[in-house]
Amino acid sequence: MIELSDADLNRMRTDTESNFVERKTVHNTKGWLRTAVAFANSAPIGAPAVLFVGVNNDGTFENVASDYDWEKLQKTITQELNRAYPWIYSVQKIVNGDQGGQCLAVIIWGSPERPHFTGKSYIRKGPETTEASDREFDALIAERSSKAYEIRKWIGEQIVVAQFVQGMLTPQPVTLLDCNQYYFSVEYPGPVRVHFSYPLTRTEVSFHHVLNCLQLEVRDLA
Repeated sequence: MIELSDADLNRMRTDTESNFVERKTVHNTKGWLRTAVAFANSAPIGAPAVLFVGVNNDGTFENVASDYDWEKLQKTITQELNRAYPWIYSVQKIVNGDQGGQCLAVIIWGSPERPHFTGKSYIRKGPETTEASDREFDALIAERSSKAYEIRKWIGEQIVVAQFVQGMLTPQPVTLLDCNQYYFSVEYPGPVRVHFSYPLTRTEVSFHHVLNCLQLEVRDLA
């Protein structure tokens, strides 16, 4: 991740043209979480974006009391940002100006875990509404992919995995265990049950008409 010095932060504070800088006064609490989520979702992965609190729209420091409790403000912002899901990594830093004045910089990097949301995702389990676990959340995201969506319909069922062995396509009946946006997992039958996962990027979806089930052709694993 790209780190920022105090000089970097002060330059960003006064740069009114940046897409990845937001300025708010200390009492303008509206939008902290939305801004953090937007930064994590939109900034290039590993690149920093900054929410300045205690700064006017023109980049100048807000006129706050010299004994203002910045530590309390940091705790309040942390509590608000912790509502994001998945959790967003951020760093808070008090910035001092060359000519006096202070503000709080909340640094958020473009996240590889995106998309992030401003709250938990919920699903139905029988008659109850519950928070989606990390695994269930990943499954919801996976279903945006038409390939993963189609494969997930067969979880718990027999399918066929076909691989090229010595130049020939060799089909093998297996049980589909799981599928997300990155890979699918299967269990091979036999006295010792073997679990194996294959990348979706090397998988083609088809149908085995003899066994009347899904067939997944996995290519170029070597």
